[in-house]
Amino acid sequence: MAAQTGLLPPQSITAQINHGLSLWLVEKRGSRQADPSQNSDLLEPLLGVVDPNKFVLAATSTDLSGAQVGRNVASIANSSAVDRFVPKTDTLTNRLADRRSGGYGRVGYDAWASMLRRARYSNPEALVRSADTALDYALARPNDPAGGVVAAAFPVVHARLKKNSLPEIPFNVITAVFLLPIVLFSEWDRAKAARHGIVDMFIRSKWDPVELLRAGVDAGIPRKILGYLVSKPGGPAYFRLIEQGVERYPTPIRSDLIEALKEFRSDDSRHWSTDT
Repeated sequence: MAAQTGLLPPQSITAQINHGLSLWLVEKRGSRQADPSQNSDLLEPLLGVVDPNKFVLAATSTDLSGAQVGRNVASIANSSAVDRFVPKTDTLTNRLADRRSGGYGRVGYDAWASMLRRARYSNPEALVRSADTALDYALARPNDPAGGVVAAAFPVVHARLKKNSLPEIPFNVITAVFLLPIVLFSEWDRAKAARHGIVDMFIRSKWDPVELLRAGVDAGIPRKILGYLVSKPGGPAYFRLIEQGVERYPTPIRSDLIEALKEFRSDDSRHWSTDT
């Protein structure tokens, strides 16, 4: 009977992993799960014992579809063993970025963003090594649900710009549009140009509007982000989309987002034409 396509690579790839893992993958190969929670349940027993680096390589193989890879990333991010994989966030990011076709689905992109955010607190070195590549990749995909990845990577890049140190990102067309104006300005103006750039990208994209606020909150600049947003044509309408969507945002960060909106609305002294 011919082998069926499954969640993880065929034997040519899994043979690179230890013998025990290969046997497990062969046994489970017949189950292609469309439900990410079922996919997580399937892989959960393995994630606590497998070598994280080898698993990341197998789970992001080019032999798999983008949707399959997205579900595998979600399995990692939602696993009780996720902390074992956080130090490999940069490897995961590089593997995902190397697959230029994308197509990871909302669940996959959100899981990628979750890994970046976990690294921020438990393995910041991995986040620093990942942020440039992740932001570059996501900025090039305004029609994919990649807003969470943009929001997760942006605070690191913004912090670098404030320190007058440009991120080392390959200058493809999308990145050049976003960063080229920044090169021409002073240290203070570079960070400002980045803030304006991310707002402009969100307005033109299909990304979840709430992720723009999340980017601002995580970067410590929600008022600057929202101030520039409402000064733009169509900005007030986009602001209302953020307000409508924030109630559906996952906890516990939801309360921080709601508070940021309240503070912005209650600040009667703000002038949207001032430094944003």
